[in-house]
Amino acid sequence: MDFLLIHQVYTVVLFVLFVAILGWAWDSARQSSFHTAAHLPFIDSPTDDTMTAALGENHHE
Repeated sequence: MDFLLIHQVYTVVLFVLFVAILGWAWDSARQSSFHTAAHLPFIDSPTDDTMTAALGENHHE
């Protein structure tokens, strides 16, 4: 097999994979799970409050 043919096939396979990932990411069935994941950094976790109380620091003034 020619190296050029292998390179062309590899490029086409990667492009198809890229389009498949785009389709998966923009699928409307996944919108709610992505929305939830996007808001995870803004949710206060109970471990943060527990650690703050244990250290005696009050950052929620």
